[in-house]
Amino acid sequence: MASVLNSIIDIENDAAEQFSSLETSYSSTQKEYLQARDKLFKRRQELVSGKATPTTDELAGFEAPSDDSHGAAASAKAGVPYFWLNAICNQDTLAEEISSRDRQALAYCTSFKAVHAAAGGPPTVEMSFSSNPFFSNNTLRRCLGDAESGAKAVTTDIQWKDSSHNLSVKVHTSGLMYV
Repeated sequence: MASVLNSIIDIENDAAEQFSSLETSYSSTQKEYLQARDKLFKRRQELVSGKATPTTDELAGFEAPSDDSHGAAASAKAGVPYFWLNAICNQDTLAEEISSRDRQALAYCTSFKAVHAAAGGPPTVEMSFSSNPFFSNNTLRRCLGDAESGAKAVTTDIQWKDSSHNLSVKVHTSGLMYV
């Protein structure tokens, strides 16, 4: 009986060592992935914002439309106008939550990114905005809650410019109602 228990203990120790080794390998691979992804996201932001133009390699295989459907207006502004508005509104999960009033403010969004916590905590969504008629914040952040750890979501307090531009309030003829 003792030899069977010792064998089980040895198997569990081996499994724990393998798990530890795999966990270390996973963490290293995840770190490499996040660094590579962040590099691509940074380049995308440079192109979208108009701070950079695509290289010949990046344009390889791309053919511009032969008609002038985009006209001079598209080429007059550097970058991709309304990129983040369209990207956010075309993401299935987010699109369901975005109202037409939200879209008005999202038209001023210049950057949207997830910042991952160093210690494996919940990520923070960070949105940057150009000057707009709705709020004076340049950046809005929301640290997503984590059900496992019990961490609560933390959100930037929005500094609304005035009550008529406060998108969290619906105005009814009978008075104000918060949404």
